[in-house]
Amino acid sequence: MIRKLIYAALATTLLATPALATPKSKAVPRDLLLVILKQEVNARDGAHKLLVERDQCMKFLEGVRSRFNKGEPVTLTLVDPAATGNVVSASCVHPDGSYDSVELGEPKVEHGEAGK
Repeated sequence: MIRKLIYAALATTLLATPALATPKSKAVPRDLLLVILKQEVNARDGAHKLLVERDQCMKFLEGVRSRFNKGEPVTLTLVDPAATGNVVSASCVHPDGSYDSVELGEPKVEHGEAGK
């Protein structure tokens, strides 16, 4: 539940940014990749976000799901801000507000609609 609230808050912040929400923009719409890491340094969960193209985001989710299904950890190192840890969950929030997500212990990628 807390993870979904974090996703909603970060997605709302991104969608409220005028430059990203303007329909006249010539920029390619990107997904917001949200990752919860169990960080090695302080052993706590931390939320991280990146803007990525949809196909990259979905490939990342499928790779995470595949590793989770095999019982393998997924370790990720991010640069800005610097963080390293094991992925606990990951979501792709699409420009229309819908999302796809995977959590440790879940057998499949979950899909959600905007506002639900």
